[in-house]
Amino acid sequence: MTNATDIELRPRHWWTIGFVLIGLLLGCGVGFVLNPIGSWVLELLGGVPAPVRIAMTLPLVWQVPVLGVLGGLLGLFVAAEGEKAALKLTVSDDRLIFDQHGHTRVVPRGTISAIFADGKDLVVNGAADRQIVRYKATDISIDAVADALRTHRYPWTGATDPHEHEYSPWVDGSGETTEDEDHAFRARRRALEKKDRHDAESALDRLHSFGLVVRDRRGGQEFRRLDSK
Repeated sequence: MTNATDIELRPRHWWTIGFVLIGLLLGCGVGFVLNPIGSWVLELLGGVPAPVRIAMTLPLVWQVPVLGVLGGLLGLFVAAEGEKAALKLTVSDDRLIFDQHGHTRVVPRGTISAIFADGKDLVVNGAADRQIVRYKATDISIDAVADALRTHRYPWTGATDPHEHEYSPWVDGSGETTEDEDHAFRARRRALEKKDRHDAESALDRLHSFGLVVRDRRGGQEFRRLDSK
């Protein structure tokens, strides 16, 4: 439950309107060219999907608005899915509340040693520089996050990871990581390629258990060891 001093940071709402307008315009555009393109595909392939055939039976005066509305609804659906993936953050005096992909994570203030932006990620570190959470934060303003954290006197350290120089790219079989660590890195890579968040998080938890902090850069994984100096 929030109170009057809490600061809630959410995605900018203009993007929902933008997706709906884009879908509406694309739908209307399809309505204008549906019959000639549909007829060409029908002649070339000998058939078109049933919904397309039904839409082609409508007069142009109906095709354009109907397909425009359908396009707008599709845009609304895409925006709703994007809303689920977007990070929401509530800054309170005693805790931070993160919400992304329908999952909520509460981080008590007393466990936090540093908060910073690392590329497109928002990162919270705890004792001994151990990473508590790392979230993609492309849909909220980092400046607004920084202001909210400063207002509540959290240890915001800026837009650079203070351990930037300690990261190394993971190279399978390089010898810089153990066989078990390589196995976990490979499992996480496969999960990320399949967009399987559950398996990716499981592999990340295993990497954390080895004392590694992991981030994604330029299509690959980078890591640092907690005992790195």
